Amino acid sequence: MEGLGKSIANIREQKESFEGLKVNPRLITIDGPDGAGKTTIAGKVLELLKEKALKENKDPNDTVYVKYIKYLDTDSQKRLKDLTHKEGVLNDIKGKNDFEKLAKLYSARAQRSYQDHIVPLLDSGKTVILDRSELDILRGAIEWGDEKLVKTVEDYYKKGIITHGVTAGNRIFVSGEAEDLWKNLNERGEHKTHNDPKSLDEMKARLESEDKAEKNILSIPVKGEVNVVNIKNKRCEEKTESDEQISKLAKEIISQLKF
Repeated sequence: MEGLGKSIANIREQKESFEGLKVNPRLITIDGPDGAGKTTIAGKVLELLKEKALKENKDPNDTVYVKYIKYLDTDSQKRLKDLTHKEGVLNDIKGKNDFEKLAKLYSARAQRSYQDHIVPLLDSGKTVILDRSELDILRGAIEWGDEKLVKTVEDYYKKGIITHGVTAGNRIFVSGEAEDLWKNLNERGEHKTHNDPKSLDEMKARLESEDKAEKNILSIPVKGEVNVVNIKNKRCEEKTESDEQISKLAKEIISQLKF
């Protein structure tokens, strides 16, 4: 882990660089358990916000979509990704030490996304829709059952280390029934990831840890007001019905955004 340790060293060095978290209303995060339809909803919200901008004679390109830690296109991000696979961090997860490595890994990758993409976009006046947020790291720590690790992740977030001192002014929490989410997840087939729930019981546990992570992250003091929008996505068997549902939910989200 020597290479990865060096790669995340700048996170520790930045510990005193931020004075807590400052809310930015133009940062919209969309979180929720696997299978809840976050990415589809995020795409529809982006589409409708661009349409709204055109009607108001504004630049639709002022609203952008970012895929959180999977947005890995800078040299530092590529090096971090290479180190991850070279050192086998994502393989053979067995104990608490491995969970700690994962938490540090994802914290480092999130930090890169904020540093290289999200903060510069916000500084340039863009509105950013973020598909998943640092809440996902906290949810993982909770799910792994290590209270010390949970506190460490919360401390990283509280001090602004992971997000460069910025936090979302609009947090969208998408959820659904465990049975619906499990069916949705199974439809992904080969697109599943190593971190997806492996059974209905694991999906139910994922919902519980997601709910706890949402409550925990909202309890952390920030400078400014965070607007929270809770959305429940019901499974639809027919594509037409599903498209209508997503459109309805996206419109509901937009109507509740606060800038």
